[in-house]
Amino acid sequence: SRLRNENNPEPLFSRYFIKNGLPNDVIYGILEDSKGFLWLSTNNGLSRFDPQKESFKNYDIRDGLQSNEFNSGAYSQTSEGSLIFGGVNGANEFFPEKLTDNPYLAPVVLTGFNIFDQPVKLPQAITATEEIALSYKQNYFSFEFATLDFSTPARNRYAYMLEGLDKTWINSGTRRFAGYTGLDGGKYLFKVKGTNGDGVWNETGTSIRIIITPPFWKTLWFKIFVVLIIVGGITLLIMYRIRQLLKFKAIEIAAEEKMRSKLAADFHDELGNRITKISLFSEIIKNKFKTNQDEALEYLTKINDNANTLYNETRDFIWHLDPHKDTLFDLIARLKAFGDDLFEGTETEFTIDGIQNEFKTIKLSMDWRQHILRIFKEALHNALKYAESKKVELGIKKTGNLVFITLTDNGKGFEPLKVKENNGLLNMKNRAEAITGKLEIFSKPDFGTEIKLIINLPE
Repeated sequence: SRLRNENNPEPLFSRYFIKNGLPNDVIYGILEDSKGFLWLSTNNGLSRFDPQKESFKNYDIRDGLQSNEFNSGAYSQTSEGSLIFGGVNGANEFFPEKLTDNPYLAPVVLTGFNIFDQPVKLPQAITATEEIALSYKQNYFSFEFATLDFSTPARNRYAYMLEGLDKTWINSGTRRFAGYTGLDGGKYLFKVKGTNGDGVWNETGTSIRIIITPPFWKTLWFKIFVVLIIVGGITLLIMYRIRQLLKFKAIEIAAEEKMRSKLAADFHDELGNRITKISLFSEIIKNKFKTNQDEALEYLTKINDNANTLYNETRDFIWHLDPHKDTLFDLIARLKAFGDDLFEGTETEFTIDGIQNEFKTIKLSMDWRQHILRIFKEALHNALKYAESKKVELGIKKTGNLVFITLTDNGKGFEPLKVKENNGLLNMKNRAEAITGKLEIFSKPDFGTEIKLIINLPE
């Protein structure tokens, strides 16, 4: 901890302990050498402290000390510049400037490889091995390693990491082994580096590649196969369901029949387009799988996106065809379900207000329901994608024959006069005009956005 004077921001003094690098918390003597280093005699060896770097270099009996234990008051500096520290077995005298670290960059080598703690005999010496292939069942393995500095081998220290798993180097101190378990299939690179007896790191170290073969159910080709089966099954189920609906649902009004025909044609084109894309992406994946798995995964994502779009479009299509879902209440319920799904898992709270039982008696044509649904699906998408809002609310109010449907958010807003109408806003206004309605947009930077649709119900 550092103590500071109220009138002086600089620290008055600092305190250091074993956790900071000291060999022991008991200090018997302190002497300063000609380079400004502080030499400390302790209960567990001698330590050199660098005040600039706030680092310690420790010496013990293995470096020639009379003992690791020194005595209180037994320290002195001679006129020649040598330092003397006394301990339980005598005294040590030395010239600090003549002590130098061993600059030798000791090689680091792998000395052993184990699977389930049992040594593995490799085709060649591990020091000459560049790559080891394992199956997913060999999910516990370990390496042994050493630094080739034999002056004081007990003081050699190590650090290792497994690229593909570890984010940073793991300091293992003097421990000369590292183990891993439960790794996913893939390619990894095990790296280890070490120091000599004086703590000089060989940053180059050594490394070896590890390839783990995943189980077949985790391979990319199997995932692609499952996705294709699911997409194919959903497509067949959708087509079967559409045929059943078209078979058993009679069209009673000519205008409704014309609208359904148009809707079915649009859906058929969209369905064909999506299935063609899924088929095309599947062929690309098969070609890319053996040469570029990352690009194959990108196309797999596109298959998933197209399948989701196909699913949502199908839900809307079936909902429009259902003659039992032709009231204002059903329309609002459909918008609520869409909003709940859209904002699920986001930080945006979606609520709806104003639903009344009276809405169950208000019939809307398929054309009206489609246009209103499309307007507010576009508005909800914009609120999620661009508004950065924390709350989105859909409100419904009926006054006489007028119905007001309002979507508000507390997002970042925009300046309507300065924003050029894009296809989304233009389509929303065109749809409102198609049902003789009026669309009003109110927005201001930092004050959110309000989109209001006013429709006059037919007699």
